[in-house]
Amino acid sequence: MTRSAADDIKMVEGWGYTRSEALEMVTRRAVFEARLVADTVRHRPDRDKLEGHLRYLDELRAICLASTRRTHAAG
Repeated sequence: MTRSAADDIKMVEGWGYTRSEALEMVTRRAVFEARLVADTVRHRPDRDKLEGHLRYLDELRAICLASTRRTHAAG
């Protein structure tokens, strides 16, 4: 099963956090996990795991950019 950044954000929002708080929490976790993946790649490359994480980060990037565009459009 592939994780979705959008699903992770919705899950955190379900815990009572605002959209921006959820986005921040998911982003911080993704950065932490990126460090783990980078360390793993140095020692034991797992291309599938790396590709999956890069897709997750790409989705998260798109969500962050869309959020920024909405914020600027409203302001």
